[in-house]
Amino acid sequence: MISDMQDNRERRNAVRRFVTDSVNEISFLFKNPEYTMEKEIRAVKYSYEPNLDEKNFLVPRLYVEVDKNVFMNRVIIGPRVDKILKEKLKYWLNTTNKVTNVEESKCNYQ
Repeated sequence: MISDMQDNRERRNAVRRFVTDSVNEISFLFKNPEYTMEKEIRAVKYSYEPNLDEKNFLVPRLYVEVDKNVFMNRVIIGPRVDKILKEKLKYWLNTTNKVTNVEESKCNYQ
């Protein structure tokens, strides 16, 4: 009976780990309600052969080809981005001439 209880506990823990890992894999698709005023766009593209640059950057970069020019009125850089990277992103986004306004998020990250 004790071994049955142990088996059940192990199964429940395995299921919890599986569910948690699965939800974490797609959590970027869901937006925290605190950020609704930012009206962000999240683009998701599935590819069997993604164009990743994992050699030249600390964080791998994904390149996606689009068929038309993309212009944005405003880009808001999130609160988790460190200060140096924020400045680099602002500079780069401003030099693209495809973004009218680049701002930092005023939301607190929890």
